[in-house]
Amino acid sequence: MFDNPFRIYNEMREADPVYWCEPLQGWMISRYADCVTALRDGARFSAARMAHLVAAQAPDVKPDDMPFSFRLNTLGIIFQDGSAHVRLRSHANRAFTPRALEAYQALVRDTVDQLVTDALARGSMDYQKDFAEPLPAIIIARIFGVPVQDRHRFKQWTEDLTLFFSQGVSDRAGAQRAEAGARDFGAYLQDLIDKRRREPGEDMLSYLIEGESEGRITAEELVVQAVMLIAAGHITTLDMLGTGMLALLENPAELRRVQESPELLPNAIEELLRFQSPVQIMHRLVAEDVEMGGQRMRKGQLAYINFAAANRDPRVFSEPDRLDVGRANAKQHLAFGGGAHYCVGANLSRMEAERAFGELFRRMPGLRISAEPVWRRHGLVYRGLASLPISW
Repeated sequence: MFDNPFRIYNEMREADPVYWCEPLQGWMISRYADCVTALRDGARFSAARMAHLVAAQAPDVKPDDMPFSFRLNTLGIIFQDGSAHVRLRSHANRAFTPRALEAYQALVRDTVDQLVTDALARGSMDYQKDFAEPLPAIIIARIFGVPVQDRHRFKQWTEDLTLFFSQGVSDRAGAQRAEAGARDFGAYLQDLIDKRRREPGEDMLSYLIEGESEGRITAEELVVQAVMLIAAGHITTLDMLGTGMLALLENPAELRRVQESPELLPNAIEELLRFQSPVQIMHRLVAEDVEMGGQRMRKGQLAYINFAAANRDPRVFSEPDRLDVGRANAKQHLAFGGGAHYCVGANLSRMEAERAFGELFRRMPGLRISAEPVWRRHGLVYRGLASLPISW
């Protein structure tokens, strides 16, 4: 299932595109058109789902059992609707404007070049551990002014925090782990924020503090925004880098097309996002009764939007189970979501992937898998590798 969930997703989409999933206590939506509707219709499919998600995923866990984690997610940008979401998103957008992305190009270039140089000096690499994981962590740390040497700590906190909300079904132990991760991450960033208040810098954390002083966000929202943006800023990108590389190495003809025609690389990245869908599923709360796919969703129920199934819908993508780096409509994928909650850092992820793949293919033209890849064995929302040994 973890190695290749797409056969099941395809069967689900064609046989029962909107069905009640008892273990998840929610509706699974898997056709492209229905997923787009759910993503764009914030009035009927609300992002404010935290309490319902906890109740469905871990019935024996109450919000009081995980107060910091619950509060953090309730206030987080991806759990907000309407004016609150617009306010928080407009504040976060400054880190990802075209001007900001242009300023990050040298950082991305230098980080990629150093990681490739280090790998060449070693003569071997576990691509997932030695490249895909450190690259986005280093980039997001530099952008926020977080000490790069602490990246392993915030990676672990991110895993602890997100695991509970991405498994689909969890328990009290998962809630305790999420609570510990959220508390430790929040305390760590609060300490950095206090230091930045005394000594502002040219980084995103200092900008968030500026927004607090101007009354655009509260002190509590400041910590929450920092946690959410740093966590989201690397976890999905590392999965995209890993699963994307694996797809190319498993499809050598498509890899050769990219190597021989580097101008295909931007489109190839869109196709890899469609083909692998690092974020597989995202949830919403049904805010009012909805008819979809012959089913009636009731107000207060959860809806699970299956990006991975939608991205292989043959009604939109011809031969969807075939990787085609030249696919004309690859960019129609839903890997970054859609509507008001479209991923704020999508273009930074694209930039990192384009530079990473371009340099690896140029400096390591004989790239190949050298041992069996290992998938992470948990998660409904995120799909990624634990290990991908390669040689060249």
